[in-house]
Amino acid sequence: MSLKQFETFYWPGLKKLILGLIEAGMTPCVFLEGDYTTRLPYLRELPRGKVLAMIDATDIFKVKEIVGDTVCIMGGMPLSLLSTGTPDAVRSRHES
Repeated sequence: MSLKQFETFYWPGLKKLILGLIEAGMTPCVFLEGDYTTRLPYLRELPRGKVLAMIDATDIFKVKEIVGDTVCIMGGMPLSLLSTGTPDAVRSRHES
C-alpha cells in the first residue's frame, strides 16, 4: 500500500481504534509487520507511553530514534527468522 493510501484509508481507522482502546483503559499492542520505516512518524500522534509496538522487519534502532519516546517498542527480529532460522542465523541477525 502506498503512503497516500495508508494516510487515507489505513491510519485514520487504526488510530481511532488505538485511541478507543486507550480510552477504555487498555494498553494496545500493535504489530508493525514488514518495513514500517516510512510510517513511523504517524505513531508520534499517539499518547506517550500508552501503546506497545511490536516490530519485526523495521530497523529497531531507527524505530527507537523516531518513536522511542512515544511508544514502548519490542521485537526487532523477523518472526520468519525466529520460526525457521537456525540459532546461528538468529544470533547473527542480533549482532548486526
